[in-house]
Amino acid sequence: MYTSMQNTDENIVVDRGMINLIKDENTLASKPIVILENTPDEVLIFKRGELLFVFNFNPSTSFTDYGFEIDAGSYVTVLNTDNGSFGGSARNDDTQIHLTQYENGSNWLKLYLPSRTGMVLKSID
Repeated sequence: MYTSMQNTDENIVVDRGMINLIKDENTLASKPIVILENTPDEVLIFKRGELLFVFNFNPSTSFTDYGFEIDAGSYVTVLNTDNGSFGGSARNDDTQIHLTQYENGSNWLKLYLPSRTGMVLKSID
C-alpha cells in the first residue's frame, strides 16, 4: 500500500489521513462487507458504512480498468495513498467522478489501481 514499508513521514501522513477519515465518517460503527478478495492479484475491496476501500497490495503490478460489482451510482475519491501529498506518484485524477457501468446484468465500477496503493471512495448518489 505504501511506497515503502519504512516509517517515513509520508506513511505517517497517510495513516493520519486514514484515521481522520474513518473518525469523520463514523466508519467503525458499520461492519465491513467484502466486495472482492483476489489473492492472486493481491487486491482487496470492501465497503464499510458509506465508504468503499480499494487496496492493491501487489508490489509490482498495476491494473487498468480493474472491475468489480458494486451498487449503481457515482463515486468520488476521498483518500488516495498515491496522491502527491502523501508522497505518491499521483497516477489517478482524484477529482474524477467514477460512474458504474451496467454490463451482463450487473453494475460494475472500473478503476485504475497502481501497485502498492489504496484508495477510499464515497458514493455521491
